Amino acid sequence: MKRLLLVWTLAYAASGGSTEAFPTEATLAAPCEAPIVAHGEKIGSVKLPAGSAVTILSIESDGILLSRGGGAPFKVSNSVVPPGFLPPASTPTPLPVMAMDYISSMTGGGASSSKTSSATASGTKEEQLVQLFAQRDAAIAQVKAIINQPVFSVIRPPSNQIANYGPAWFHDGAIKPDFNTVDVRKTQEFPYEKAAEYSTSDLNPGKAFKSKNLEFNSMTKYFYTDRSVPKKRLSEPEMLEINRLYRIIGHCEQAINDLNNSTQTNRSVVSQPSGPSQESSTGTAPSGVMGFLNSNEKLLIGILAIILMVLFFLGK
Repeated sequence: MKRLLLVWTLAYAASGGSTEAFPTEATLAAPCEAPIVAHGEKIGSVKLPAGSAVTILSIESDGILLSRGGGAPFKVSNSVVPPGFLPPASTPTPLPVMAMDYISSMTGGGASSSKTSSATASGTKEEQLVQLFAQRDAAIAQVKAIINQPVFSVIRPPSNQIANYGPAWFHDGAIKPDFNTVDVRKTQEFPYEKAAEYSTSDLNPGKAFKSKNLEFNSMTKYFYTDRSVPKKRLSEPEMLEINRLYRIIGHCEQAINDLNNSTQTNRSVVSQPSGPSQESSTGTAPSGVMGFLNSNEKLLIGILAIILMVLFFLGK
């Protein structure tokens, strides 16, 4: 299989493995073929020359998912990274999910840590939080890229072939998935295909979408970024990838909560008294006026009785 070398590799290496410099734009260092899609269906392909600008949608174990000028996503084979361009093994900050997949596939290694559902971080609590937020946000970005892939429209056909969904494709709001357990394959629905061959809404005047290319999923709706258009029907591999990314998000959020709760617990323990007060634990009499009164109670009672007797006789 023909292998592709992306200038993305050089950009990442030049950044020193910095997660902030992780690029999503790349230029091809070797030619490849991209699909031509019309009315939601592939009708041919075009050869992209070396130097063509592409957008990296995700880095997967079996290839790189690209897009050209906002067009249909397409996958190319894994690139070969010269050893000198790989980040050093001692890099302290965990790489983003996409970078971990990319490096693993380039070097021919086994499944990277990103192919599991684990969230890892090291260093101080503040450093761990920064790393966990970065891993979570990288996973969320990949989820959004998969869920919000563009759906190609056609000129609106005759009304007897189309279902109009009125002022909006979706109701307001969304359920936050349980990232640790949900399987988005089980909540995938195809209401549009059952209604008509084409679908549209008042938000898309003059346009329609082929219903068989659309889906609704209550467990991905949380990440819908543009609700003025319908959502692309996802394939089994795409949904499995979302499940994997959801586990990463869930584990990162749990680790973040654990770190935050640990910090709050430590603060509350410091602020609480360590045990009984000195008065009750040692039995030492309190100092000051109250201490004098407590230690001379009988003497004071006698003095008070004498004063009262003197006042009684003077009053006679």
